[in-house]
Amino acid sequence: MPTKPTKTKEATKPKADKKKAVKKKPEPIKLKRLDERVRHNFSQSELVDFARQLAKKYRTLRTIESEKKSIAAQYTSREKQVGIEIDEITSNVNDGFEMRKKPCIELKDYKGKIVYYFLADDILEGPDAIDPQIFGTADDLLAYLMTAEYEPAGERPLRPDEHQQELFDEPDPAADPSDGPPGATPEAKVETS
Repeated sequence: MPTKPTKTKEATKPKADKKKAVKKKPEPIKLKRLDERVRHNFSQSELVDFARQLAKKYRTLRTIESEKKSIAAQYTSREKQVGIEIDEITSNVNDGFEMRKKPCIELKDYKGKIVYYFLADDILEGPDAIDPQIFGTADDLLAYLMTAEYEPAGERPLRPDEHQQELFDEPDPAADPSDGPPGATPEAKVETS
């Protein structure tokens, strides 16, 4: 006699077809390949390779830092040079002049205790050239240059050793003794460079 099915878990399941009750062939497992970040424990040889790479990279870094310092020093030097040039140009604009070496005539005024410098190009060359020999003495030449409105290119005080030199100068035989003590007249000196 057939028994009544009881309400169990098995009873609630639909009965499988007897044909399906036959063992199914298992489906092949499908593996999905992908790259994923997972932990990897380094071997001893990998760690040694990393140590070598680290040493090389460290040396490269130090070389780069050294080059950087060298280049920074070069740029600092260039910056300073340009700053100096800017200061010079600014000074030239503000002052309206700069000091340059030029060929000059030096005339000493012993009485005024001043040494005057006149541009040689203004006095000895060009259409207004002067022959200094026609004046006889440096005093006369200096007096003419000052009255003819020649602007001295520079002047400085006569140093004590230069002022004392006039006492030891040999007297000029062509000079008139009534002009004063020997060597009392300033000398004219032409410098060219």
